[in-house]
Amino acid sequence: MAVAAMVVAGCTSSPDPAPAPSAPNVGGAVEVAEPIAPASPDGGAAAEELLAARAEGARPGVWRPLGEPGVGARVTAIAIDPADPNHLITAGDVIGVASSFDGGRTWAPGAGLSSYEASRLTFDPAVPGTVWLGTMGGPHVSRDGGRTWELRRSGFPEVVPWAYSAPIETVLIDPTRPGHLLAFGGSHREYPSPRPPDFAVWESVDDGATWARLSAVDGGTNVVAVTRLADDAGTLLVAALDKGVFRSTDGGRSWAPSSDGLPHGNVRDLLAHPSRPQVLWAAVGAGRPSDGGQWQPGGIYRSDDGGQTWHASSSGLTLRTADGADHASRYLTLAASPADPDVLYTADASWEVNVVYRSDDGGASWRAVLGEGARPVTAYTTPLTAEVLAVDPADAERAVLGNAELLLATDDGGGTWRDLMSHATSDGTFVGAGWSGLVASAVAFSPSSAGTVALSGYDGANLLLSTDDAASWRRPLVEWDSWGGSHDAGYGGSGDSLYVLLGQQDAFNGVASRHDGATSWTVTSGASVGLPEAGARRDGANQLATFAADSRSAIALIGGAVYRTRDGGATWTELEHDSPFTAVAADPSAPGRVYFADASGLSVSDAYGDELRALAGAPAAATRLTVAPDGTVYATRWRTESQAGLFRLRDGRWQQLLDDPYAYEVAVDPANGDHLLLATNDHPFHDAVLSRGVLRSTDGGATWTPMNEGLTNVRVPAVAFDPHTPGRALIGTLGQGFWIVDGLS
Repeated sequence: MAVAAMVVAGCTSSPDPAPAPSAPNVGGAVEVAEPIAPASPDGGAAAEELLAARAEGARPGVWRPLGEPGVGARVTAIAIDPADPNHLITAGDVIGVASSFDGGRTWAPGAGLSSYEASRLTFDPAVPGTVWLGTMGGPHVSRDGGRTWELRRSGFPEVVPWAYSAPIETVLIDPTRPGHLLAFGGSHREYPSPRPPDFAVWESVDDGATWARLSAVDGGTNVVAVTRLADDAGTLLVAALDKGVFRSTDGGRSWAPSSDGLPHGNVRDLLAHPSRPQVLWAAVGAGRPSDGGQWQPGGIYRSDDGGQTWHASSSGLTLRTADGADHASRYLTLAASPADPDVLYTADASWEVNVVYRSDDGGASWRAVLGEGARPVTAYTTPLTAEVLAVDPADAERAVLGNAELLLATDDGGGTWRDLMSHATSDGTFVGAGWSGLVASAVAFSPSSAGTVALSGYDGANLLLSTDDAASWRRPLVEWDSWGGSHDAGYGGSGDSLYVLLGQQDAFNGVASRHDGATSWTVTSGASVGLPEAGARRDGANQLATFAADSRSAIALIGGAVYRTRDGGATWTELEHDSPFTAVAADPSAPGRVYFADASGLSVSDAYGDELRALAGAPAAATRLTVAPDGTVYATRWRTESQAGLFRLRDGRWQQLLDDPYAYEVAVDPANGDHLLLATNDHPFHDAVLSRGVLRSTDGGATWTPMNEGLTNVRVPAVAFDPHTPGRALIGTLGQGFWIVDGLS
């Protein structure tokens, strides 16, 4: 995810505060034109190759990435194989890991992770194909270059279902002792945990088969970066969150502070010179103010005595003070190639600066090599900066950077950059390169136009729209809000109207709508049209209900309150109710019929929300409601202590179809009412994912079978059948975007 936090049932999956939406906070109705993205410099050839390869790779009954623009989420690590510069691996928060074997042209997500909250990557230089990954659930290893992963935490604390017990930031490989590893407890993303985790240093002497607790830095603090000097002793240095640098000369058994000369303790990255034993650099973030003053800038600092003392190495870098931590100059990463370690890359990640820098003299001076003035064609409009960097071990001119939503590469030392995760077509739409990091919230198919589908998700996915059967995508609402998410989307009438509920977590950012095939949109918010103001915080459920026989009517559930429009979204009326609603859904078989869930159960209206009547026996506080084409009602109750799972109302009788606390949303095949797909979902904040992905029933819910072949993320909050293509379905995952399957019968 990008800067904002993902909230699931009141839980926050990112430590970053959610900034105010970027939309203009104006009331009333605002007309928004769909932007046209610039065409690809290569005329879309890369996109066309991707589409051809994707079609050839489809197998019946096997999930595959849908191909929407990626990354769309925060990148936490990049690594380039020292044995093969075309082999890249990247990882991110909540999004797992992906590999490329063609220099970043195409990507595939890795399978087998027990936790998708990833930290840093380490290639084993002595064993081709072996890579270690730190995650919030412990260390993982891949023996096939990142295609598949295994958890290796024997000897660690017991896995717990409600917290992070022993997160790992980095696994360090000893170049002098085969099989000797150190795993450092920490998280540079600072993930919250319901109980304090064990931040320790762990040792393995059998290549990760077993581990033992070796030590703890400063009594057990969060280690956010690690490096090893090229000296005979293998001196280790770590950056401890807000506590500066610590040094060990005995293999990690003991640690001593080593921050003399640093401006403050917020050190975010460390880099040792590959051949000069005493030289290393530190990337320093913004420093906390004292006595209510401004945040102090970070910068790059160098040590020439093995980390015992430090001096500024920031000539040419921006060094801003500011009122907030995100606005002061902050340096989160730096990287160099062993082929020429005097060439360094870093970036100021403060929100107003966002510049990538290069040094050709070991950090003595710096120059900008990427900023908004030289922006490449990208699917997402995140400011151009770097939060992680990697440089080709054999070529200092080849570098890759990752940030809140992008992965960019240069082959000429920063002169030009390209988007590695999305390719622009000749008509200005985008095709994903195979790995998406989107946190999905909804899938909506047009009921009348085959091949037209709308995706909702967090951050940059405030709406992704395809009109060519998911081959390519555009972001039509970027002029209103380039970043800020969408809770839900739905087609009204025969499909000539599309409504989008904008915002994410507890934020409302307007309701967008368009009608009669128009390419312009109207976004409404504020008291003058009967809605909350754009940017308002409203804790509670956020969903849409649209009506199959009426394109001018819609229901918006905003923070638990219900708003109704009867004029196509121009104006809205709040419907009074005693308690907050938790879910809403319209009945496609009955004009004007809509169901509402609240703490007392379920109510139904046959008049667009007027004259509600209670339905006896309904489960309380449903998370999602789905109404089948024949009027059958399904309800899920997610992560509740009692009465969790999937329920059905048919012929006036409620029945629990499945007792599963992770049941989240159900889809009914429009061609066969007994064919159901159930999305099960989980949130972060514990060691291992507990949801089961997608469950399938072909007998109306009497029996269920897991259906996850090909799927690498089993946190699934959204599912829908394609009404135009029999046997096709789409899902949205929490952290790896959207997936498609064909051939279901």
